[in-house]
Amino acid sequence: MNKLTKRLSLSLVSLLFLGGCALADSGASSTASSASSEADSATVVAGTGGMPPPYVTVDNQNNLTGYDIDVIKEVFKRLPDRELKLELTDIPSVLTGVNTGNYDIGVNNFSYNEERAQNYLYSYPYNNAKYCFIHHKDNKIESLDQAAQAGLTYIGDPSTNNTAAVKKYNEDHPDKPITIEYSDAEIPVKYQQIEADPKKFAIDDYPIYNLNQENYHYDQLEAHPMSDQDKDYLNSSILAYFLFAKNDKGQALRDEVNQVLKEMAEDGTIKKLTEEHFGQDQTPAKEHYEKPLN
Repeated sequence: MNKLTKRLSLSLVSLLFLGGCALADSGASSTASSASSEADSATVVAGTGGMPPPYVTVDNQNNLTGYDIDVIKEVFKRLPDRELKLELTDIPSVLTGVNTGNYDIGVNNFSYNEERAQNYLYSYPYNNAKYCFIHHKDNKIESLDQAAQAGLTYIGDPSTNNTAAVKKYNEDHPDKPITIEYSDAEIPVKYQQIEADPKKFAIDDYPIYNLNQENYHYDQLEAHPMSDQDKDYLNSSILAYFLFAKNDKGQALRDEVNQVLKEMAEDGTIKKLTEEHFGQDQTPAKEHYEKPLN
């Protein structure tokens, strides 16, 4: 209990820290729309939710950092006629802001789903993550079938494609569905809940799990790779994309960004950045740079 209490305290500190950063940036965020319209051809405002690490995070100096941030900064280094401005907010505001024009790009390890594709344009992918089951040592999970048979409960954010994958599994297995516990808790808190209750499990990618394991030392948790059958439920959600508005301005900006992302994949920059952040090459396959998703 002392260890769990300590971790919860650390998580609360983290939440307060991020909340403080969001408040500190609120004035800048409110001017994003006017900044974008006044310098339409030069200034690009990118919105991000500031989490989860190692994709997006906020350091001790209130600077945005992480893999996604390094990628988008590199993209605009190669677009000298454009000026990138990063704005910290929350995920719902990123999505709404791209639609309303407050933000020109959404940057937050966004995955693909059909509903979202109806409202946003997707860039070429810039990361190919490796997903896994996060489970208690007392309940090893190798497949969704095994989780269902064991009566385990999946815990996850309702807005993620990981949760959508479990929902899709349940649609295909109505006689033995997996119980879903919806939660928007921070990832460290979610892992604490799994440690405290061996009947719960989650789905995340290895970089997220490894970073949290390194920071919080969950000695009761393990990660196990998903089976090929289970990966099918995730579809292309293992790939990460930038989001743009579905209009002429968004289309033009996406075309510029796509050209650079393709160059970065071909010249090894994405390989270099993924190895720096994740310890392995997570460059998407060449065929993903042939044609945009939508």
